[in-house]
Amino acid sequence: MNEVQALMGREHDKLHSVLSDYQKHRGKSAAKQHFREFREGIRKHIIWEEEILYPLYEERNGNRAAGPTVAMRGEHQKILGLVEQLHGLISRDDWHTEQLESALIHLLSAHRDREESTIYPWMDESVSAKERLAAIARLRAIV
Repeated sequence: MNEVQALMGREHDKLHSVLSDYQKHRGKSAAKQHFREFREGIRKHIIWEEEILYPLYEERNGNRAAGPTVAMRGEHQKILGLVEQLHGLISRDDWHTEQLESALIHLLSAHRDREESTIYPWMDESVSAKERLAAIARLRAIV
């Protein structure tokens, strides 16, 4: 019954782990690969939410203009902005990234807490099993 919560929670954990790997290797060649993996993963994760999960949430509860997904989309833009700033520094071998990393981690943590306490549980409880499984299949089809 908690398919969406479980899948997206695992994705959050994976992204957190890859970002942690980057931080452990900051300044070394392996750090660039870890950050590249994180950057690709966060982009895919946001596409999953904005193109599949959020529209389903909005359609089902009729809250498109002022609901939590509006704020979450705004946070996605901030997250992507921080990721791109980090990418710019890392691509120039500028490893003075701690402040940006801290801001990103703080934003990701708060964002995750809101999704996992609002959006995902609602979907698991309010969307039919057939629709949840179809949405999950669509998520997995996005590479």
